[in-house]
Amino acid sequence: MSLSRFRLITFDVTDTLLQFRTSPGKQFGEVGEMLGLLGSGSDKKQLSAKYKANWHRMNQAHPNFGLKTNIGWENWWRQLIIGSFRETGAQEPEEKLMRIADHVVDMFKTSTSWQHCYGSVEFLNYLKLKQQIGTK
Repeated sequence: MSLSRFRLITFDVTDTLLQFRTSPGKQFGEVGEMLGLLGSGSDKKQLSAKYKANWHRMNQAHPNFGLKTNIGWENWWRQLIIGSFRETGAQEPEEKLMRIADHVVDMFKTSTSWQHCYGSVEFLNYLKLKQQIGTK
């Protein structure tokens, strides 16, 4: 494959280079359980369903993780997480839900939540070998 004609290659990282180890809704549930929230009106299956509904709602209201509405990606995720818990019937104070949301957002910054998509490492190494991507 000749890559010489390409000047710039960009990737949508999610589900191209990286994928969630488990669904975000399941991760919310694990953190909620760890912090003592589940069992007080919220359950994991319901939370996962509410996550999906909130994902679509947030994408409509704040496309591209809040880029166009200037809420920023971290607040975008916080709103999605808190909304998902609220819709399962969670009555906890906002402060407790914010702690859960912050914990999940912090997890998203690590390899705890992510894994490489099949073939992505090999493809990036191929581009590097062909000197098509920077190494600095």
